[in-house]
Amino acid sequence: MQGILNRWLWLYLAIYIALLVALVKVEGLAPEEPLFVLLVLGGLFSGLAVLVTRKYLGLAVEVRNPASELVMILLWLVPIGVYLVNGPGTVRRLVPDDPWQYFALGLAKVALFVVLPALIFRFMFGYRWRELAPGSLRWHDFHPAIWLSIAMVVFQCVFGRGLRDLREAHASLTVAIPAAVAAFVWLLLEVGVVEEFFFRVLLQERLSRVLRSRMAGIVVASLLFGMIHAPGYYFRSAATHENVGPHPTLLYAVGYSVVVTSVAGIFMGTIWARTRNFAVLIMVHAITDLVPGLLPFLRHMGLI
Repeated sequence: MQGILNRWLWLYLAIYIALLVALVKVEGLAPEEPLFVLLVLGGLFSGLAVLVTRKYLGLAVEVRNPASELVMILLWLVPIGVYLVNGPGTVRRLVPDDPWQYFALGLAKVALFVVLPALIFRFMFGYRWRELAPGSLRWHDFHPAIWLSIAMVVFQCVFGRGLRDLREAHASLTVAIPAAVAAFVWLLLEVGVVEEFFFRVLLQERLSRVLRSRMAGIVVASLLFGMIHAPGYYFRSAATHENVGPHPTLLYAVGYSVVVTSVAGIFMGTIWARTRNFAVLIMVHAITDLVPGLLPFLRHMGLI
């Protein structure tokens, strides 16, 4: 079993290094950012997730037809890709003004990544919601979310740009603190529920069953999670808030989606594989995005 785990992990690192070298040599990418993300999320925080769940008994997850369900999920990536290329622009034309545009974009993602796949699994495979996304808020089930969230907030406050950007934007505490609460609630839905339900609960869990390896599920789901962001980086780079420039090449968009974005999938995938607790997963994801996402949230809400 250890050999299988090592092979999948080495495969991910080989793909990662190959794309990073190509980006550095061909595109002139400075390697510091992706290597920092790999070290922190892929190494430090994934290792911390293993540490805080070392005695954790994961919740039971019902998977009835792994192969056929996986095929359905992979097919659903096609309309997701089409939406990520064309959909956000359509939403922006229909709802041109913030904050309604911001919420409309989020709700469109909820429909595409959560509501429609859940309905498919309900009527095609007979699942109930509880069976699809098991979750528990009891202390012995939920405590990894607390420790990982505290560690993430401390790390981002010390080493991240989020607080510095807020100070430079002259955001007052009387505005920032209640906005942080509202932003957290929104992030629970807009990134936590949306991305984790589809990519970890549905996709990774079935990949793990079909490939008979938790590490295989983490690696393949993380690569797909990264790659699904490539259309947005390539066609809508200005709207992604990522460091890809205004007109990235296809190589840059694809490479960046792996060497930066997929690493977050390794971290979140490790949490899911260790806990299989949807509540833990969405809590940590929302907290991870909270500090760097607070200033954009304030701007979308017209508070700064």
